[in-house]
Amino acid sequence: MRQAGAAARLMQGRVANDGKDDDTSFPSDDAALRERRAAKTLADEVAQEILLLAADQLLETTSTGLDAEEMTPSTTLFSKAPTSPQTLVVDPIDGTIEYCEGKASYSVCVGLERGGEVVVALVYFPARDTMYRYIAGEAPVVIEQVSTAPQERPLHQSPSAPGTPVVYKNGRVAPETVTALEKAGFRVRDDTDGGIGAPDAILACLSGEAVAYISHTRQMRDILLGAMIGGLPTGGAFDWQGAPLSWPSGGRVPRAVFMADNSLQHRLWPCLTAHA
Repeated sequence: MRQAGAAARLMQGRVANDGKDDDTSFPSDDAALRERRAAKTLADEVAQEILLLAADQLLETTSTGLDAEEMTPSTTLFSKAPTSPQTLVVDPIDGTIEYCEGKASYSVCVGLERGGEVVVALVYFPARDTMYRYIAGEAPVVIEQVSTAPQERPLHQSPSAPGTPVVYKNGRVAPETVTALEKAGFRVRDDTDGGIGAPDAILACLSGEAVAYISHTRQMRDILLGAMIGGLPTGGAFDWQGAPLSWPSGGRVPRAVFMADNSLQHRLWPCLTAHA
């Protein structure tokens, strides 16, 4: 992760958005979202190859499926079977548009799914030199100064901000769901408001700025931070009916809710179950 992050930092500002064909968009997606999904740079490919070659040394790749953002040479190392005991999830640069714009909010994401559970998740923000790490059965941690002198501390949730509770959501959440949430007393914000982006919208649940992040049909690799939120003693990762979230073997997560503080579940679920 450090090496992939170092490559991304070195290449930022030196590579162009070459674009790619993207078949993961929905008809309802707006032009801005389509542009984000179709962004690609040489840095994406270099960082992904670093990660996949490292994974080849650590995993039994012939029995490991792969959900990777880019089509790079080392994707051939992984199983092509319809089902595999586990799936490696890789997004070498989540937030390529932000990366091309010189912002610090892009991240390098890696996860391992096994039996419907995220057993490992790593999300590294190279420009911030901060990594979030989750291992099933262990408390999530945040690691600062990753590239120089790593300092590890437990991940925790800050007290929620006073006033109307905020929930973030992605653009595929239906307007009627938003209306139900607003009637229940929530302030609903899109995860593109003010250029925040999905990772920072999810992290807002930790800072206390938001009480939940609500997702509809996002790629698993785009919301790995949610697995860490779900691993908090006070938090959880749920489907829209309030059941523990079952992560797919790569691909899209149909509907998910990530909460760092579960105290407002009684107000949230009635808004979502009707649309689940």
